[in-house]
Amino acid sequence: MAATSPHCRKPKFFDSLGGHISLYVNVDPAVTLAALKTVSHPSVADTDTDPQAVKLSHLVDVPATLEEFQSTIAPAANIMFDCVVMLGAWHLQLGTDASRAAFGQAVSGAKLVVLESPSSVNQEGLTLGGPVLEAAGFKPEPEHEVVCTEDKESIPLARMTGMLQRHMVAYIRQDAS
Repeated sequence: MAATSPHCRKPKFFDSLGGHISLYVNVDPAVTLAALKTVSHPSVADTDTDPQAVKLSHLVDVPATLEEFQSTIAPAANIMFDCVVMLGAWHLQLGTDASRAAFGQAVSGAKLVVLESPSSVNQEGLTLGGPVLEAAGFKPEPEHEVVCTEDKESIPLARMTGMLQRHMVAYIRQDAS
């Protein structure tokens, strides 16, 4: 059995959605401590009737950049993601050829990728990451804007108003057929 850590934070709404997520990896250089948490889903009755259901989810926090993760951890652990979500994307994550190449590797097995980027950085995550995804055979869905200017949790965390306006695009891999 894998050791678990109390330091690994469970994403919001994970209890209700986690029964379909076997591995959740948070790759973030701002994470101060690598951590693993295993969560059981007792409400998942039968994985035979729902082949996507899982009785255990593993949540992992990795204090690394995407480049570091893709060059060392992902190959060693043979990790391929079927869904990738990059929140708060901008030039710090996608501003170099090497970081965009690492992003391309991270999404190579994905069917769905969601990019989110704030207005405060002119949606750089979308303009830098979108071409990588489209070159890999993903098609963008219409952009959604999430405005958090009325959200009591978000307002004190924002250093500028543009941080409260978020732009999100889902990219779906097109069939190769």
